Amino acid sequence: MTLQRGRLLDERSLQEDAVVVDRAWAARFFPGQDVLGRRFHNGGCTTCPWTNVVGVVSDVRWTGLDATEPDGTVYFPLVDLPSAFFLVRTAGDPLALAPAVRQAVKGLDPGLALADVATGDDLMAEALATPRYLGVLIALFSGTAFVLSLVGIYGVMAWFVQQHTRDIGIRLAIGGDPAQVRRMVVFQGVRLVGAGIAVGIGAALLASRLMSNVLFGVSPTDPRALVGVPLALLAVAVVACLIPAQRAAGLDPAEVLREG
Repeated sequence: MTLQRGRLLDERSLQEDAVVVDRAWAARFFPGQDVLGRRFHNGGCTTCPWTNVVGVVSDVRWTGLDATEPDGTVYFPLVDLPSAFFLVRTAGDPLALAPAVRQAVKGLDPGLALADVATGDDLMAEALATPRYLGVLIALFSGTAFVLSLVGIYGVMAWFVQQHTRDIGIRLAIGGDPAQVRRMVVFQGVRLVGAGIAVGIGAALLASRLMSNVLFGVSPTDPRALVGVPLALLAVAVVACLIPAQRAAGLDPAEVLREG
């Protein structure tokens, strides 16, 4: 959190009833205006003394990294709070400074209890633990779906070629172009995948509200996902259809008709 304008809280803040606000609070209550020097009643209490804004700081997502745009925060002088968090900036290893921090707190007041010491990286890892696990789980499901789609499309098109072996042999026997047969098989597979993509996009749009709770930094209707995934599936479909299509184009018409 960095100071943007004005000044931070100091020993004069209690006598001045001074507070510091973040940019989101300033934009919410005084859009397009200079918030320094503005006054307000804390909590809407009309009989309470006026509170004066003396500084503006950067925004912090206190409710979590997955929160939407912050509504705004007001910072008051630290006085008689039952508990508090202190942040210490270090130039070296933060954990190496932990004993000194404990000693400093004890020197200020032996009755103060320092409950826990953690680094910023530890707190960040803890905050991201659940989203990270969900991301890994979704990636595993996505990879499985990708492999199943590849195997499934290949199996369907191999079955299609097997079921239409005689028809393809007759087409080739009467002068059909093998390249045209190859395109026919690939088109058949792409058509099936296209129908599945249309259903999948519709289901994704319907489930967008449910997915919004487990996504961070991306919209459930992100156009890159709604366009990129179908294009990837179409590419997979073409690759999966190539082997059956090549097999169909390489059939020997005489052998097929003899077996028939």
